[in-house]
This record gives sequence, C-alpha cells and structure tokens, in this order.
Amino acid sequence: MEKIKVMISFDIEFNINGAFSNPDNYAPLGAASLVRAHAGQDHGLGFALACLKRYQLRGTFFLETLCSHWFGIAEMKKIAQSIAVDQHDLQLHLHPCWTAFKNPDWKTAVRKKNPDDSIANRSAEELRAIIGDAKKLFVEITDKNPKIFRTGNLEIDRQAFRIFYEQGLKYSSSLGAAGTGYADETLNLHNGVHEIEGITEIPVSCYLSKIPNKGWRLFTIPGSSTKEIEHLLNFAYQHQISPIVILVHASDFSPQSGHSQPQFKPNHFNQDRFEFLCAFLAKNTQRFSTLTFEEFCKETPATTGAAMPALSAPISGALLRILQNNVLPKIGVN
Repeated sequence: MEKIKVMISFDIEFNINGAFSNPDNYAPLGAASLVRAHAGQDHGLGFALACLKRYQLRGTFFLETLCSHWFGIAEMKKIAQSIAVDQHDLQLHLHPCWTAFKNPDWKTAVRKKNPDDSIANRSAEELRAIIGDAKKLFVEITDKNPKIFRTGNLEIDRQAFRIFYEQGLKYSSSLGAAGTGYADETLNLHNGVHEIEGITEIPVSCYLSKIPNKGWRLFTIPGSSTKEIEHLLNFAYQHQISPIVILVHASDFSPQSGHSQPQFKPNHFNQDRFEFLCAFLAKNTQRFSTLTFEEFCKETPATTGAAMPALSAPISGALLRILQNNVLPKIGVN
C-alpha cells in the first residue's frame, strides 16, 4: 500500500475585529490576532510553529494579503518572515472584504452595506482586479510569486476558477464541501485531486459524521477530536484516500473575547489535538508522508476523480468532540 500524503494547511489572516459592525469604536486587529498572547505566552501562530518544529514537520501557510489595505505591507511581512524561518510553504489567501478600506470614507460605506467577503458571484472585471491586487501584495510581502491559492471562507465558483487560471494561478485548495455544500453540485468534492476550469483543485478534506447532525464536516482541529483524527488518518490509509488536507487557524488555539481590549484564553483541547496530530504523523512515517502544497504540486498530481471512498468517523470520537467543545467549556473546563 502507498503512503498517504498529508498537508497541514493554515489560513493566516488578521481580524476585522468588529470594524464593519461598529466602525466608530472598533478597528482591525493585526499581528496580535495571530500571536494570541496570554500570560506572556504565544497561544496562536507561535504555538503551532513550535509544535511543527518539535516534530520536524512542515506546513503550508496561506497568507491573506488584502489586509494590507488597512495595515500596510510591514505587518504581514513580519509574520511571513517568522513562518519562513523554518522553511514552511507560503501561498496566497484572500478575503475580499479588506478591499473596503481602499475607500477613504469606508466608515460611511460599511454602515450602508456590509462588505462582501466572497470571491464567488462576481464579474470577471471585479475578479481580475481583486486577484491581481492580492497577487501584487503577496509579491511585496514574500518576494515571490504565489503558485497555489485558497479563497476566503472556502467560497468560490467556476467563474472565479477561470479568472484565477487566467491570472496564472494553476493550483488551489479552495473547496470544502461541508454542511450544505455548494449550489453548483459539481463543486461538492470532499477529497482527492480534481481539475476545474484548468485549475488543479485539492479540497480541504471532509468526513461524514453521524452526530450531532448527520453530514459532511471539514477536517479541522476544532471539528475533530483526537479519536476522530486517529481514526480518519487510519481509515485514509486503509482505503488509500490521498491526499488528506487539514485546515488550521491560529484562532483554533485561543478564542478571543472583546474588541477594544481583546483578551485571549488558551483552548487546551484544541492545542492537545494539534499536538496529537503532529505526534501521530511523526510516529507513522511508514504510512504517512507529511508535505507542503508546493512539494505536492511539484509532482504534477494526477486527478483522482470524484469516486473516492468517503472518510467517516466513529460515534465515540464525535461524542468526545461534543463533550470537549460544547459541554465541558460551560463548566469552565477547556
């Protein structure tokens, strides 16, 4: 049996921090929203980087660049440099809502209409402007061209895929068909490698869960207990489901409270889950190969088609997740 390829992927993005709902009192939060400091320790990006280094793993970090319309280049550039020190992969992430700050009178504008944060359902002209802008900022931040992209909120449509291809981006990890999925049924892809409008798409992995509601879930740290993580990876190996793409955010490890003076409290369940994931992959190198998106795409991955076995998780793992996510925090245990 072949090794299963696993990509640990991070969306690296700053926080609007209530600026659109209350523009007079709140402002976006930059590096602090990734550091997520508590009691003098980094419980966000730094925690994740330290964990990856401890287990000698590399990840792919999708940098959101349009935030530079509020912060300028320096804020995200410093973050990118801290990630690149350990030879991690830097690629493009974009949340179009940040373009609202290009308007000098943005406060008046957002009071009238909340900015659209989806790349889907836009004209070709809009898409060319947004993608071109995001690419240009990525180059300024990283001194290299992006090869792979991920859209904000995993929202995308075929029109957007076409324009990304036109703009020279040939690889994507922008689909995550959890919950109700996409209106375009052909985009409801849960694993594997697929060709869409010329783009090689490697979706965020999804798995079937029976509780609390039967349906597809994204393979994330908050959304998967340690029992589910172990089962899903073992299931993927047994059924040769490859690659596996795991989605991570710095906010997974420490939720924020407040906007004016934000506070961060570590979520030890999620931190333990990420540590478990890294330890499991480091221990099982005979069955799993952990690599970056750039490494994976260099191999010119063959498309797998839609007919792959469905990843699924046991009820016992889901019960543990529900206990840790929904029950124990109510009595102050996290």
